[in-house]
Amino acid sequence: MFGVDESSEAIASLGERADERHLDVSGKVVNLTELDIEPQRYRIIVAYTALDHVDAAAGERLAKAMMAGLELGGYLFAAVFLADDPGCTGRGGGVSETAAYVRHYYRQGELRDQFSG
Repeated sequence: MFGVDESSEAIASLGERADERHLDVSGKVVNLTELDIEPQRYRIIVAYTALDHVDAAAGERLAKAMMAGLELGGYLFAAVFLADDPGCTGRGGGVSETAAYVRHYYRQGELRDQFSG
């Protein structure tokens, strides 16, 4: 398993937890807009609140690279913050601690459209 994050603290924590559990997991600190995904390399790609941490154009490019990075029959799981999320307006309860880092709040159906093209 291989993980990426823009936070060196997150990658260090990943390494420590993997070592504690004797898991074959590695990570790399990388700016998502500069991430190079090898074509047809992965059986599964998980992008949990990653695409919304870059602007819309970069998210589109990253989504295409993720799709190209899947092996034949591979799976992709993506979750993003939506425009109706409390963090989008800064009002209401339940705002995520990562809301300040969101660069693009997705509209309903936008993520589906991004991966169906």
